[in-house]
Amino acid sequence: GRTGSGRAAREDRGFALAAAGQLAWLHYRSAMLHPDKEAQRKTWLQKSVREFSEFIAAQDEKMRLESYLGRAMAQRELGEREEAAADLDLVLAAGKSSPLYWPARLALGELRASQGGAAGIAETQRLLADAQAGGLPADTLNQIRLMRLDAMLVGADKGLSDAALRDAAALAAQISKSGPSWSNRVTDVVLAVPQLILALAL
Repeated sequence: GRTGSGRAAREDRGFALAAAGQLAWLHYRSAMLHPDKEAQRKTWLQKSVREFSEFIAAQDEKMRLESYLGRAMAQRELGEREEAAADLDLVLAAGKSSPLYWPARLALGELRASQGGAAGIAETQRLLADAQAGGLPADTLNQIRLMRLDAMLVGADKGLSDAALRDAAALAAQISKSGPSWSNRVTDVVLAVPQLILALAL
């Protein structure tokens, strides 16, 4: 009777919401898979931001937090850093019990690392310590170390102090010991910084 039709309507709405949520992620992933298509990529990211924004008011907390996370990732790619950071802070406010806590924490670390400076280096240091204490996998720890290396090397074209070079070289060597794939990723970073190539050669 009436109860059954009400439940069916709720289920239909639930399916429609889930499908629309998947579309927002699809647009984001399409943009990430095609870095060469600049104009199309921007369109996909802007669509993704609009679609995620529609779910921010969702009653379902998981959907709401996932929408904040997705919107932040798209905003970050569009260069809207402060907006992305604000959305990530809202996900983090849900606490470590949320399954989205660590994805949001890593995304915020990457965002801060790309800005460099003392704040970026401090953020990645905190992130690494928390991730180690939280028992995160070795690959995730190396991902954070690589972020940290990026943060240390922002502005390297203007020259790095001897202390900064020593720290960056030590971190690069540590990550490289984790295996060929990590060594290759470090090499890509190092080749862009002539000063660091010399420091590692000494």
